[in-house]
Amino acid sequence: MQNKNHNSKFVFIPGWMSIGKIYGYEDSLDIWTQNIDPEKKVESDYVVGHSAGALFALLNWNANKNTKLILVGPMIPKRSTLRWFIRWGKFVLTEGTHMPLARVKLFTHFFSGTLRLLRLIKFDPMDIVCNIPKENIVVVRGKQDNYLCDEGVVSLLKEKKNSCN
Repeated sequence: MQNKNHNSKFVFIPGWMSIGKIYGYEDSLDIWTQNIDPEKKVESDYVVGHSAGALFALLNWNANKNTKLILVGPMIPKRSTLRWFIRWGKFVLTEGTHMPLARVKLFTHFFSGTLRLLRLIKFDPMDIVCNIPKENIVVVRGKQDNYLCDEGVVSLLKEKKNSCN
C-alpha cells in the first residue's frame, strides 16, 4: 500500500528491514523504508503483520479498530532490547534469515529502520491483544520457532485472551 489510498482485501506489513515485494505482496506497508504513521487508518479487511511488522499492525488496530489481524510470528510479549537482540541472534545463527539482494539493498535504511524497531518494541503489545475480539485476530507461528514466537508466547497469548474482559 505504498502511498496508495485504495481499498484492499489484504495488506502485508513485513518484518524488520524487508518490503512486501520480496514476498510477492504488492499491497504492503513498507514501514522500514517509508515513514508511515502507525495510527493512519489502513483501508483493508485484513492486515497481515509479520514479526516486528505485527507490532505496527497492533498499534494500527488500536488506533482504528477497523481490520482483522493475522499476526505471523509476532514479536510479543514486550521484552527489553537486549533480550530481543539475543533472541534474534540465536534465530539467525540457528535458522538463518532470508537475504535476497533486494533485501540487502534495504540496509541503506538501516538506521531509520532500527530506530523504528526500537520505538515499536517499547510498548506492551499484550495490552492491545486483550482488547481485540477473538474473532478478529489469528496468530500463526512456525512449529520450530524457538526464539521469536515460541510455545511460551502461544501459551501466554491464550492465557491473556482467556483473562480479558
